[in-house]
Amino acid sequence: NTLVINPSQELDQQEGAECLITQFGSGNEAYAVTDLTAAYEQSGAESVIRGLKMLKDKACVIIQDEISLSATGEIYWFAHTKGEIAVADDGRSAVVTVGLEKMWVGLLNDGGKFTVMNAELLPTSLAVPNQTDNSSYRKLAVHLTNTKEAAIAVACIPLKNGESKPAW
Repeated sequence: NTLVINPSQELDQQEGAECLITQFGSGNEAYAVTDLTAAYEQSGAESVIRGLKMLKDKACVIIQDEISLSATGEIYWFAHTKGEIAVADDGRSAVVTVGLEKMWVGLLNDGGKFTVMNAELLPTSLAVPNQTDNSSYRKLAVHLTNTKEAAIAVACIPLKNGESKPAW
């Protein structure tokens, strides 16, 4: 998955940016935190921090992005998949199905809703030569506008047979 901040005709991330893991831990609740600011400074970001945490014996992954912009702007959060995506009526969760496997994806923070988009360039994005055909993919997306500070926290939990949402 990826972030796009203030999409334009420029690259969405700074090529060659050095983004370091600033914290990590192992065990039953393994996690890692990465400072992605250098990749997004050209897009008006003052700070972009991404954390990943595995819970419940790695049966749940939480992805959390904390974003601070120098001025109000636009933020996209994307997860690409070849699976089918069914978004709940309230936009706060979705089920991604690949073959017989299903995964529940839920927004943990206030604000924002899931939508489904084709995996194609945004109207403002720069076309890359020899781009691979993405027509077999879809994007689970969160789109925030007029935003200066945002936290996007997403839980990903595999579903057992017959479940439409996690039992816990």
